[in-house]
Amino acid sequence: MLPISSTATIDKNKIASTGAWLILLEINFPGETPIRLAYNTEDITWPATGGDVYQAFAFDIDEVKEDGKGGLPTFSIRVSNVTRILEPYIDASDGGKDASVTLRVVHSDHLDLITPELEETFDNLGCTVDSHWVTFSLGAENPMRQRSPKDRYLKDHCRYKEFKGPLCGYAGAAPSCDRTFSTCKSLGNVARFGGFPGIDGGVYV
Repeated sequence: MLPISSTATIDKNKIASTGAWLILLEINFPGETPIRLAYNTEDITWPATGGDVYQAFAFDIDEVKEDGKGGLPTFSIRVSNVTRILEPYIDASDGGKDASVTLRVVHSDHLDLITPELEETFDNLGCTVDSHWVTFSLGAENPMRQRSPKDRYLKDHCRYKEFKGPLCGYAGAAPSCDRTFSTCKSLGNVARFGGFPGIDGGVYV
């Protein structure tokens, strides 16, 4: 969590203020431009100079829930579905799979600040849709669901997905590659092979 700025501390402690705390919501679907929404009566550009536009939109944030069994806490965000603008993104991403949601809090009198007063990013654990709301079930990423080690170290198989790409580096006439060490060797590109032929106690020659 970000430390609250001195400017925000002053505003927080005022008896009365002309400004308001604004909640900005950024929904990230894989491969799509982020959807930016503001819990406000008008659109918000943040930061004020050269920033992103957050569209005024209706959404609700539920309280954080814990299952009492040691599980990770979760909560829900409901975004209005009257216009159905989110449904194509949800359909294209298999129900919001791998989507993430970032919550930011800024102050309307200090939209020139480039750092929000609060910023938290959550994984989308599930999504439901009806005629009124799109509901995202959010939570912190569960470390038990992460692959460890993060990368796979394969002896015979190249990890570079793009043949003739910048990592592969092959510039010959062959039209394709099956990403095996033997094929890479036949193409004379072993120096750029994306596997690990030296593991398991041996090196290919």
